[in-house]
Amino acid sequence: MTYNEFKNMWEIEVLPYNHPYIRKGQSLMNFLAEKWLEEYKRITATDYDCFYNDVLINKTLKHLEKVWGNYPN
Repeated sequence: MTYNEFKNMWEIEVLPYNHPYIRKGQSLMNFLAEKWLEEYKRITATDYDCFYNDVLINKTLKHLEKVWGNYPN
């Protein structure tokens, strides 16, 4: 899976179907945990963790785009 495939899947297949009380950042981090648990664990509780703060979503996505070459295919 490429970074663009991950991002598009989250935006098109996951985000629109979230429960109304799940924030976008929470959704992104949950989806990341499903697809790349190691990176999810690595960024949890860092400046890239948007789970509790949707303002960080762009920062999280930029980070993921940068490190995606390490994604275990």
